[in-house]
Amino acid sequence: MENQKKQVALKFIYAMGAGDAAAVETCLAPGAITMARNFSKFAGVMKREQIVSMVSAFRSLMPNGLAFTVLSVIADGDRVAIECDGDAVLRSGTIYRNLYCFVLHFADDLISEIHEYFCSKLADELIWPLVQPQP
Repeated sequence: MENQKKQVALKFIYAMGAGDAAAVETCLAPGAITMARNFSKFAGVMKREQIVSMVSAFRSLMPNGLAFTVLSVIADGDRVAIECDGDAVLRSGTIYRNLYCFVLHFADDLISEIHEYFCSKLADELIWPLVQPQP
């Protein structure tokens, strides 16, 4: 059972990095949420529809995707933790490298809740200006 959850968790992470919203959607339970647990401008809760929409927008921010290098995957009951590094080139041409930890909670073999940890300083400095409406 834990192996099945690991597979879904990894499918989600790699699909998110590739900007594949359709694949991400197949991993999420109805009512799924994600929480960026930090003090960045990205902090807070997003609902399932917002998660899928955000993943769709990744391609405009990172044309070649966000390549995740998974360092560890740990499953315990209804949770899977993934520690990974993410590498991308932003549409501005800036190299973006961040460290991530995702703790994914499951319900009926689908992801119901995601706790996302990353370096908020990097995200605020490099990605936030790209997602803000231009005057």
